Amino acid sequence: MMRIIIYGLGKRFQNNLELIKKETVVGVCDQMLSESSYEYMGFPIIKLESVLKFEFDFLVVTPIKEKEKIISNLSLSYEIPVEKIICIEQFKGLVEKKPIFPKQDVYSVLTNYGVYGNYKNYFKADKIDEKKTVALIRGYRYQYIQGNEDSVIFVVSHRDYVKPPDGNYVSLWVGKEAQYHLREINELTGDNLSKYNEIINECSALYWIWKNDENPVVGLNHYRRYFESLENPGLPIQMWEIDLILKNFDMVVAKHVWFEIKSVKDQLKTEICEEAYETSYKVLLDIFSNEYSSDEEVFKNVMSGSMFFPCEMFVMKRELLNKYCEWLFPIVFIMIDKIDIKDEWDSYSRRVIGFWIERLFTVWILKNNNKAFELPVLVRDNS
Repeated sequence: MMRIIIYGLGKRFQNNLELIKKETVVGVCDQMLSESSYEYMGFPIIKLESVLKFEFDFLVVTPIKEKEKIISNLSLSYEIPVEKIICIEQFKGLVEKKPIFPKQDVYSVLTNYGVYGNYKNYFKADKIDEKKTVALIRGYRYQYIQGNEDSVIFVVSHRDYVKPPDGNYVSLWVGKEAQYHLREINELTGDNLSKYNEIINECSALYWIWKNDENPVVGLNHYRRYFESLENPGLPIQMWEIDLILKNFDMVVAKHVWFEIKSVKDQLKTEICEEAYETSYKVLLDIFSNEYSSDEEVFKNVMSGSMFFPCEMFVMKRELLNKYCEWLFPIVFIMIDKIDIKDEWDSYSRRVIGFWIERLFTVWILKNNNKAFELPVLVRDNS
């Protein structure tokens, strides 16, 4: 027998009472209830901070208004597993034992959600029924593939933050903050570039992942930037969603940015001091004219173009990550050696190598014609 906890006791709860069998309800909760109340309409009242003390299959959210914010709060503030949180419509689908929407609609939902170019054709609805496990994507219910326990998304951080509840997210401490997290995963261990973190940004974390981690599927997010979930917009993506995408794509990347007037290189030029831009871009031109001449054309096309994939965020299989790093880091070491980072530059301009590395990710994707599935970037306030 399915056991549920109900959140929200307003009009939509009242209108759906006929769906709810009293014996299936573990309890109800609502932030508007009195602290001294013990029952509501014969249902036991549970405080939100006590929800995890009870055994239940689903927490059913009845409000529609600001549903995503409610789900986000329940997951992040009370650590309720997001896969256990469903809306009242999804609960109705379970009770009636039928999908809420026709299964064929799943294809259009997924392929229209931030997919780049012709890659839409790679996502087929007939790839879904592989294991009999219920999945929800933006209100659509169908069968999905279980998440992979050997997959990990590293959350790169140089300050304290609230980590997503999905166990596949793992903190990777970098920069000066790493010394305060020596019992956790940090870039001061193993083969690392921690001494260059201040000038190459997240690339020092990327190097650590490449050299010290062996997970078959690996990702990189930031302490306040995550790929947004398809199942629950407003929350970080879950690993089973990633696994489903990677059956049909090479990688997950951040949704591309487009500059209406400026080129990719000119946009960076407006953000940093002139000397930092001119000296560093000259070094890059020399690299792609000499050591990487076979990639010179695509490099120049990206830099003079108007689109790139930002933030150096990704999830991909280990084999592909290794190829990317083998291509990237010889360039990084040349830049570190030849670009003179001057003390008189402002702190942002001193990170110029890291900013070029961020843009080189797009060069590598396009030169290899990788199939990239784009997702919106969710920015969370961890301050």
